[in-house]
Amino acid sequence: MSNQSMSPLLHICRESREEYIKQSESVFAFQTYVNYSRDISYFMDTNGPGDFQRLATFFNHGEAKLIKKVGLRQALFQHVSPLIPDIMNEIEEIMIVYEGGMECVGGELGWC
Repeated sequence: MSNQSMSPLLHICRESREEYIKQSESVFAFQTYVNYSRDISYFMDTNGPGDFQRLATFFNHGEAKLIKKVGLRQALFQHVSPLIPDIMNEIEEIMIVYEGGMECVGGELGWC
């Protein structure tokens, strides 16, 4: 689910909603409108033992398999990074969120 409010254009009338969806190249998913090639899906963690399992379950969901960009807090990334290719094989970019900001991961896997 998103913490961002939906665009007012979605509420004005059917024509404005259709134009917004067309221009933004968005689809309705996760109770909001998403552009899979542009939007970053950010996943917070609680450093709990079940965080990885919840993330793996989420990425087995049909709509989640379309996500291209992911943001993970550093602590969650450290726990799940060895298993990322198995559960997030469609991901093109991973942003790691540190206390002071965000960093993009590149390297052997070709992310970023």
